[in-house]
Amino acid sequence: MDPEGVFAQFEDGTGVAAWVDHLSQVTPRTVNWLWPGRVPVGKMTLLVGDPGRGKSLLALDMAARLSRGAPWPDACGTGAPACATTAEGGCATSCAPLGRTLILSAEDDTWDTIRPRLDALGGDPDRVSVIRAVDREVGHGLEPLSLARDMVVLDAVVRKWSDTRLLILDPVSAYLGGGEGGTTLKRARRGLGVRVQRQGATGAWLLHLPCG
Repeated sequence: MDPEGVFAQFEDGTGVAAWVDHLSQVTPRTVNWLWPGRVPVGKMTLLVGDPGRGKSLLALDMAARLSRGAPWPDACGTGAPACATTAEGGCATSCAPLGRTLILSAEDDTWDTIRPRLDALGGDPDRVSVIRAVDREVGHGLEPLSLARDMVVLDAVVRKWSDTRLLILDPVSAYLGGGEGGTTLKRARRGLGVRVQRQGATGAWLLHLPCG
């Protein structure tokens, strides 16, 4: 059911509407998991910590496991076997669904950091792609992608590779495109949330803890 609108009018004739969902009219849904119990499908997952603590490596390890359909680190037993599938097509053990990862990385180069790390993790480079830059006016030079300006471009990239299961922003602060960080972050979260839900993917946002 559509939400109910409540409109408040100001003295100058303008106003604002609040959209209200009545829980009695909301149909509960179960959460689908990319990494069971840890990373849900269709939502934003935050990896937060001090610089140099392994956030990028953790995110890339997830990408490597997705690229092979390999077991997650907490799968049963040490050296868990290759994933088996059930009759319904799901994993019988705690395994990553086979799929692509798209990476936005402002701090690591592809040739001397991301690719060597992926190789060391045993990932399939054919299923991991890095979005390097955007050309807003084709032929006028490359610029860093901005979540404030380039959501339609990001949408097109995600749609092109329909097997995308994970979108990594490392760190997300590098892609806010200036302006008021908190406001841009909220807008980006809403915009990306719609896209990853539609794609059946997951967004992993890496955030550095502030100093001091």
